[in-house]
Amino acid sequence: MVRNKLIAMPEEKLWLYVVEIDDKIVASLWANTLDTQSDIKVKFDNSIETEKCIYISEVFVDKAFRGKGFGKKLLEQFISDCQNSNYNDLMIRVWEKNLVALKLYVDMGFTTIESEIQTKKNVTDNNDFEMKKLIINNKTQQKKDTTTQKKVLFYSTLF
Repeated sequence: MVRNKLIAMPEEKLWLYVVEIDDKIVASLWANTLDTQSDIKVKFDNSIETEKCIYISEVFVDKAFRGKGFGKKLLEQFISDCQNSNYNDLMIRVWEKNLVALKLYVDMGFTTIESEIQTKKNVTDNNDFEMKKLIINNKTQQKKDTTTQKKVLFYSTLF
């Protein structure tokens, strides 16, 4: 059985979407507001208000379930939900060599607005290496919704 679970805590500025198959998490999307993300060192122009921007910190799909559309469905649902929010932008950082993820994000309407170099540790030999990350953005289309946002836990039939 496939089910999609959303745990939204807008008052905490945190969102978690999870796809479960037979009680195993096979995909997830984590997000928080950009103003709570301290490790982004890039300065943005005035077109992005950090307190009105949601930063998607992680989109993960288990290797055994990649290529089945779970990442796309998570992003589609998240973008749809954000269109009824008070947030103006969505942002993701992606390694420039992660072509599969980059293609997905571009197909979902994200565009590159900036880049940054991050120093990472190679897990194989523990040496440092530099990773160029692209910062990509998607403008949400504002739709007014008068529903009060509260902590939510629900299941839906996306798949």
